[in-house]
Amino acid sequence: MLDPGTVSVIGEAYEALGDSAKAAEYYKVMDVSTSSKTEPFHRAWGLFLLDHNRRVSEVAARAAEELQARRDIYGYDLLAWALHKQGRHAEAKQAMESALRMGTQDATMFFHAGMIERALGNNSAAREHLRRALAINPYFHPTHPRLARSTLKTLQRS
Repeated sequence: MLDPGTVSVIGEAYEALGDSAKAAEYYKVMDVSTSSKTEPFHRAWGLFLLDHNRRVSEVAARAAEELQARRDIYGYDLLAWALHKQGRHAEAKQAMESALRMGTQDATMFFHAGMIERALGNNSAAREHLRRALAINPYFHPTHPRLARSTLKTLQRS
């Protein structure tokens, strides 16, 4: 059984190495393996789609629908990231507050929270969340830590 999270990391690694053809192969495998599944919606796949700006409206709708029956922090995180990708930052912040309510130390969630706060112009909160993400795990994602560091540099200048 293929784990979509692992398959996406392999694809992103190939992409980072400049092999877009090999990356596309892994992304296709992931798409096929998750599309054939029934409920619940695979969150790693949803995050992958959002990170690559694909099917954003679909992921947002599925995340909101799934939260009706499965109210947990990772569902709220997925919804927050989808809303952020749609430019609905105030709603994203509300969903992210629900995601962070339990105090779970998850670097990806703090990265998402930081980027949402930045989009809202809350630079102090953005810096706090991004620093926390990197402190928890400076290697939490193939590309997000680099974006977190560059965003922090930008925020420190402002």
